[in-house]
Amino acid sequence: MTLLETLNQNIPLDFYPELFLRITVACVCGAIIGFERTKRQKAAGIRTHCLIAATSALMMILSKYAFADLDKTLSALYESSRGADPSRIASQIVSGVSFLGAGVIFVKGGSVKGLTTAAGIWATCAIGMAVGSGMYLLAGFTTILVVILQVILHCLNVGDDAFSTHEMVVEMEDKPSLRLALDELFDCYAVTVLNSRVTKENGLLLLKLSVRMKKNVEFEEIVRFVDEHPGIRTLEM
Repeated sequence: MTLLETLNQNIPLDFYPELFLRITVACVCGAIIGFERTKRQKAAGIRTHCLIAATSALMMILSKYAFADLDKTLSALYESSRGADPSRIASQIVSGVSFLGAGVIFVKGGSVKGLTTAAGIWATCAIGMAVGSGMYLLAGFTTILVVILQVILHCLNVGDDAFSTHEMVVEMEDKPSLRLALDELFDCYAVTVLNSRVTKENGLLLLKLSVRMKKNVEFEEIVRFVDEHPGIRTLEM
């Protein structure tokens, strides 16, 4: 028996290009989703999604074909092998990737972040499994659908998960005009105050707020607002 035959007792050599293609396609699908996440400056980006998709595809291939040597016929590649259960590894992928998803979700004060990224990781895992199973069209369609949903729903701010929660700190002079200006800024960006802590000391007003909004405040807008209102000492969010 040659070295190649020893290393490939389960799968014929001429079937390996197909398996290599599956892992490559899965990696590309993961990169597409990861690119969209990278544009949003999320922690889980292109590299993370590529690894998840490619590894899921590999594990799916193992789940389908790793037990083919239990039956020495080539039909074992396409039919149930004696004693083989193709779902045994695949079922563990779904539960195992949940740990990765949980790792990108964090809570700070009243703010919960990373839910959409975690859902994207789960979707990437499923796409990798589909490619590993040889369902290229299904994987491609799902990849396009996930990216479109991420982009469109982010632009349209649809649903409660479109809101973002921020911790905001404002230190300003205790003047009615500054309070009114801050209220106008909140109205402009549809800000809802969830929690607040107000401290007055030496003519200064210190506000520690947990706010919820759909439209993010641009850095230039914050600088302009502070320049127009010198009585505002600090504005953090």
